[in-house]
Amino acid sequence: MKLLENIPVLQIFLLLHLQLIDGVQRAPKITTLLETVDALLDHNATFICEVDSHPLADITWMRNNYPIRHYDSRYIIRENGQMLIIPNVKDTDSGEYCCTADNGIGEPAKSCGALQLKMKPQIKRQPTNVTLLLESKAVLPCGTLGYPKPEISWLKGDDLIKVDSRISILDLGALKIHNIRKEDAGQYRCVARNSFGIAYSKPVTIVVQAPAKIIKVPKERKVQIGTEVALECNATGNPVPSITWLENGNTITGASVEETLVGEVIISVLHVVVNKPALYTCQATNHHSGGANTVKATAKITVSEWRLYKGSAGYCSMYRGEVCRGLLRRSALVFFNSSLPDPEQAQEFLAHAGWAELEGTSPLCQPAARSLLCHAAFQDCSPSGLGPAPKPVCREHCLAVKELYCYKEWHLMEERNHRGVVSPSLSLTLPDCETLPSLQAGPATCTAVAYVEMKKDQITTTCYDDSGRFYQGNHNVTASGVPCQRWDQQDPHPHKLSVDVIPELKNAENYCRNPGGESDRPWCYSTNPSIRWEYCLVPKCVEVVTSVRVLPAPKLAPSNTMPVVSTGYYMSVIIFIMAGFAGVAFFTIILLICLKRRKRWKRRKRAMEAPTLTTLPSELLLDRLHPNPMYQRLPLLLNSKLLTLEYPRNNIEYVRDIGEGAFGRVFQARAPGLLPHEAFTMVAVKMLKEEASADMQNDFQREAALMAEFDHPNIVRLL
Repeated sequence: MKLLENIPVLQIFLLLHLQLIDGVQRAPKITTLLETVDALLDHNATFICEVDSHPLADITWMRNNYPIRHYDSRYIIRENGQMLIIPNVKDTDSGEYCCTADNGIGEPAKSCGALQLKMKPQIKRQPTNVTLLLESKAVLPCGTLGYPKPEISWLKGDDLIKVDSRISILDLGALKIHNIRKEDAGQYRCVARNSFGIAYSKPVTIVVQAPAKIIKVPKERKVQIGTEVALECNATGNPVPSITWLENGNTITGASVEETLVGEVIISVLHVVVNKPALYTCQATNHHSGGANTVKATAKITVSEWRLYKGSAGYCSMYRGEVCRGLLRRSALVFFNSSLPDPEQAQEFLAHAGWAELEGTSPLCQPAARSLLCHAAFQDCSPSGLGPAPKPVCREHCLAVKELYCYKEWHLMEERNHRGVVSPSLSLTLPDCETLPSLQAGPATCTAVAYVEMKKDQITTTCYDDSGRFYQGNHNVTASGVPCQRWDQQDPHPHKLSVDVIPELKNAENYCRNPGGESDRPWCYSTNPSIRWEYCLVPKCVEVVTSVRVLPAPKLAPSNTMPVVSTGYYMSVIIFIMAGFAGVAFFTIILLICLKRRKRWKRRKRAMEAPTLTTLPSELLLDRLHPNPMYQRLPLLLNSKLLTLEYPRNNIEYVRDIGEGAFGRVFQARAPGLLPHEAFTMVAVKMLKEEASADMQNDFQREAALMAEFDHPNIVRLL
């Protein structure tokens, strides 16, 4: 009875237990919904998705509809997936984040929120310096980051730039300036602002350049011949332009230019002597970012009357060419021959052709010959009552060029003329010196060659400059102490340097000179018949030392404590120095003895070596020599010093030709019995040409007499 009575109670307990189990298994429910999270850059952001479910739900996260994996190191998931942490937020982390909870019971639960990045403004793209041409367009970039989006403005210096129809700020923050002006040049900065802060770009500079522009042109003028005119030309630009002047399209020579810079304006004034009508052009040039720019302005200068003293033969006028501009006197009137089609152009052409012919001449000859050529082509003009007439070149100056500066070149040209090889330019411009008027008849009768004349501002008397051409001192002794021969005498040494022709030798007596600067320093002919000429010991001006008086050192007051040096110390120093000198002297003597023995051994070796003849036997070799008409007549003409050196011609045995010398043929031979200790001696034989002139014969004898004086094993001498 009791058991049956308890059965309904057990059933009730089981029903209650089943109902409890049904209440625990429930679908997931998100109790804390996701919200929008604001995060600063490089700070952490956290999303919380709290879920109530039984059994526990699986929670997954998504960003912008892309699942976030548990192994993704960019994110941290905690609390069974209910917490998502984004460490060190970057600008790329912005977006929509969703969490989804699912435990298999009912529908999955989902909640979404957003991550908004809160960022101070940053300048990601800096503007750069620009150099622009006037009236062009300027764009200065300024790339920014920030959240909220920064507001962009620009500063010029410290002033805020106002936007107008010419100046605008683009959507991406760049500053755009149309039709740029000079006042737009300066320093600019970009400014980015939002609720979190402000950022400035680095300052940049806009440089506005302007092409060259002439703001004052030279004026046209009409002047008299020989008048100096001043032409002014003003130009501006950035960079400041450079101004050059042209005459008829060519560079001007012989003119001066004054330039003054005032701000960006350059003022150029040309000073030129006008000798002919011409067009003078002011040319302003500058280089800017757009390239090079050149502008020109031209002024016409007319001459009222430029042919002066006109006559039937020609007319007088100033030289207006280019070839001889630096050689002719600037204000001199020269003669132009009217028989030529275009006198000035024709005479200029001849002078230009003559200069080309003189290109290969020596440095001594070329400047003198060019000066003579220009003065011969453009002779001074003499306006006489019978009409204009040319003044020929002065005879003395012509002879100075012919006999001193260009001796070899002039005679070579004369030989060409004799052979019929004539240079048309030089034959028309180089005169016959002997037919010219002399300076002694009056300086006004002929045209002086400026190069040959003495330069008074370069004359020295106590020392010499350069080569000593203008030394006019009284030193009259050679370097070896031999008195100098008078320049106007021909004994004992004849020469062709005329005191009447060469200006440097005027009143020279027997003083040291360097006529024409042909030698290195002053020299003279000696009065010793054996020594033709020698240099003089005239000091060079840079070597003249001024004596300086040296003041004695002030005496010091005696000190109480004097240093004591032993006598033995001084003796040891003296002995050491003497021993050093003795050692040097000993080694010097040994070296000299060795050198002397070596030279003696070489002489013996040469004496033992017999040369090999390269031609036929000696009795046939003489046929190869040219006949000598002076043979056996030499005692009548030969210098007395050479008579003792006479050697029979027929005894010489020919070996081989050496070459052609200044006086004639030179060959190698052997001379039997010439020296007592040698069976034969190898010699070099110099022959005199058959057609040798009297001057060449005298020079040949003088050279032989000079060589006869030498007596040294290392110097060629007569045997």
